[in-house]
Amino acid sequence: MSTGTPRTPDDPGGEELALLAAYLLSSARRLLQEPPSYALYRLMDGARRVLALYADGGGDRPELVAVHAGLDDLLHQAPNENRDYAALLDGMCRQMVAGLQLPAPEPAASAPPS
Repeated sequence: MSTGTPRTPDDPGGEELALLAAYLLSSARRLLQEPPSYALYRLMDGARRVLALYADGGGDRPELVAVHAGLDDLLHQAPNENRDYAALLDGMCRQMVAGLQLPAPEPAASAPPS
């Protein structure tokens, strides 16, 4: 989380964040009347939108770009009850973890013996 200056809907990217929040809230509300299976698509679309904002902001970690592309492809296909969504999502979660790993710190140079 950032502790910098708060964004407003008028800031660059701020409107997209506000629209994403509105999407997530309206999705939560609609899920009260929709079939439970719709939650899968709404959550995947929310993740896709966040990753689009990441890319628009200059994010370029290959694993995260790959997850965004995978979600985009998946959400533009017709729902398929035979698709193994658990395996697809497990793979995407592993990619997200790999993409969010911080690089290993450089080993500290050891001081010469005195």
